[in-house]
Amino acid sequence: TSILLFDISLKDFRFLFFCLVTLLIFGVIDDYQDTSPRKKILVHFLIAVVLVVLDNKVVYDVGDIFGFGYPQGLSVLAIPFSIIAIIGVVNAFNMLDGTDGLAAFTAMISLLAVLLLLERSSVDGFVELKVLITLFVLCLAVFSIFNFAGIVGSGRQIFLGDSGSTLLGLMLVFLLIYLADRDYKVVRVCVAPWIIGLPLLDMFSVMCIRLLKRRSLIIADRNHLHHYLIDIYGEKKT
Repeated sequence: TSILLFDISLKDFRFLFFCLVTLLIFGVIDDYQDTSPRKKILVHFLIAVVLVVLDNKVVYDVGDIFGFGYPQGLSVLAIPFSIIAIIGVVNAFNMLDGTDGLAAFTAMISLLAVLLLLERSSVDGFVELKVLITLFVLCLAVFSIFNFAGIVGSGRQIFLGDSGSTLLGLMLVFLLIYLADRDYKVVRVCVAPWIIGLPLLDMFSVMCIRLLKRRSLIIADRNHLHHYLIDIYGEKKT
């Protein structure tokens, strides 16, 4: 309805929608019958390759992170870096989804931040993208109501699952790469990670802990931020 109302076309995002649908279908299968972490990474890798190679969503530089006055280019590392970045963000949101509302509210805040940057940008256009982001935010807002047992009751709760959390990660990393493009520069490359800072920091800290403890990087544990908060809250309640 919104697409008809605004008379817009989303054909420029056909690769994105293909990847979102593919990820959604695989996520539903994974939620129904757990698949191995290696299969998940393989699917995420193939989706990242489609976006990077076929849709040219490539991070060509990392910004002026050293203060030299010019952005530091990635050269031949641009494509591998972009693929790893997409896989990382997708899995970061999946790993963050450990308690009611956390992944959804984090994604909503990030999407609203991107929408604000679009509104304040001097670049004209982006009507399609603004509509798409708004629809995602509205869907997450409605979902959040039904995600809390205190509002709808435990029998009516719905959850993101792997399909929903990975879909949010893919949507956000696509937006950040797309808007950090040299032709648009709506989002500075060095600022983009901070828009999704919470899931990235959570994933980074968990990976560091697993490495230090010489544990597998792909086997789940209780070293996430939400686990610590749940444990602290539980101790206070008792």
